Amino acid sequence: MPNTFRIPLLNSFRWVKKNPITDSRYNTLPFDYEVDQYNPNGCYFAKWQTNDRAQVQFLSDFTCELKFYNFYTNIFYIGIPILEVNTSIVGQTFKCYEAEIDFSDFDEGEYYAEITYNDGTTDIIWQTSPLEVRELHAETLLYEYKNSRNDKDIIFETGIKFNFRVEGSITNYLPKSNNELYVDQEYDVTQENSIPFRNFTNLIGSARGLPNWVIDKLNLVFSVDEKQIDGVYFEKADAGSSFEPTRQDVGRNKDGYWSLLVVPNESYTIDELTTGETPIDNDYKVVRKNEAYNSTGANLTISGIFKTKSVLDYIGITNKTFTAFTLNIGTTNGGSEIAIWYVPADVTSVKTIRHKFNAITDIYLTGITEQGGLDLDIDLCYDQLDATSVIPSGGGGFNLPIGFVGEYEEVNDGDFEIYWDGETGLGKVGTGYEGCAISGTNGTKNRSGKVSIGWDIENTTERDTEVGSNLITLTKAQLPNEGLLLFRDQVNPSNGDIPTDTTNVARAGTNGGGGIPYELRRGNTGAFVGLSSPLGEGAAIDITPAGLITLKFVKIA
Repeated sequence: MPNTFRIPLLNSFRWVKKNPITDSRYNTLPFDYEVDQYNPNGCYFAKWQTNDRAQVQFLSDFTCELKFYNFYTNIFYIGIPILEVNTSIVGQTFKCYEAEIDFSDFDEGEYYAEITYNDGTTDIIWQTSPLEVRELHAETLLYEYKNSRNDKDIIFETGIKFNFRVEGSITNYLPKSNNELYVDQEYDVTQENSIPFRNFTNLIGSARGLPNWVIDKLNLVFSVDEKQIDGVYFEKADAGSSFEPTRQDVGRNKDGYWSLLVVPNESYTIDELTTGETPIDNDYKVVRKNEAYNSTGANLTISGIFKTKSVLDYIGITNKTFTAFTLNIGTTNGGSEIAIWYVPADVTSVKTIRHKFNAITDIYLTGITEQGGLDLDIDLCYDQLDATSVIPSGGGGFNLPIGFVGEYEEVNDGDFEIYWDGETGLGKVGTGYEGCAISGTNGTKNRSGKVSIGWDIENTTERDTEVGSNLITLTKAQLPNEGLLLFRDQVNPSNGDIPTDTTNVARAGTNGGGGIPYELRRGNTGAFVGLSSPLGEGAAIDITPAGLITLKFVKIA
């Protein structure tokens, strides 16, 4: 029977097995299970602020529960939902589970957490080191970290990003540079290249001391390829940099300070740019876009947005009803092929997705309708890796003046849905058509089937009015009085008619009361030829010219 349960130290919390089974020959627990080895000042409380979030990921063949307890009374405080997360891992029986802890839901105080599962014979409990939750922990640093590939027992492909807070500071600023110099025989020195950088010391700990597991965790943090300290990206100063104690390594800690030389991950070569409109080696600009759904209370089906070379980066939700719910994000209705997200009862929450599409794909956001009564603003932020770059619009609409009328042509399939909201008729924010409306919507003139006619400035009353028609009905008054070449083949020269092109071969006229509207007689003799339908009472004629149907838009704001 599979019995996997892994919860590595790289998590936001440090977990140990409660009541581990040990060999009776040994007088001590394995050092990984010591509560706080080498801490002379008693139990170490991991620091968390009420504006922090902590992440938990573990791999398990068992269904688990995550609960928090008061550290001093052992009274249950709060339960946290654990969600199964889809991964591409194959050949394993275990599943990947994640949970996020929002400390804004906690009162200030001391806590610990437990994960409990039954392995088929007994209940197994893993617990954290104690946690101290405060509104503010002065002189602490927040470490945020993730990796670009699955490593160290963490499935990073889920998009998880961990947090960890500890006492420390960034100090000992030292500007430096790597230089390439040429020195000739006369010892004239020429600088060929120089790369400036800044060195700092990441000082960790305090006079109260730190347990070794904290430094073990930070050593792991600096082994992943993306880490931030209070929002700034840092790396080790060089390949040989390592954590150094600032104490005498005698017995237990005299103090708990450790240090690591670090450099900000910044580049001073950004101003060396390649110019030109033609992509180099098939490179394309990546365009960041956002698909917004405001005041949503029901499941969503999103079509025509995600296609080849689209990457759904993250989803942001403003939860205006403060009700927690589970959101399924999938390629089938009700499915969770892309992600499952437990949306907390916060005002705003963000879920990293990082899902790439290789074809036009409908995606479904479900779980909203099932909850009922929700009021959400949802933003789907995604990258289009091969899109045409959109010129920033400042105030929107290409900086066009209000009242400007233009035409829009869809260059690539699906572009319309990118730039325009078909339901509201408005241009989407950030596309350059912001502040524009499709003609005929939002109080603008309907220009369908109409051509523009120049305005006579002398007649202001005619401005912005509709004139003319696509249909016209000819009347008798609009026909010539003479010269209609009707019944030409019935003219008889023996009766005195002269059938030439200049002769009035036939004329139209009434008979004065016989009920016959018109009659036709020979030109010279007046002999009766035949009857004709009344002139000017036929069907209307369509005079619409051949054209191309285009989308017209107006700048309205």
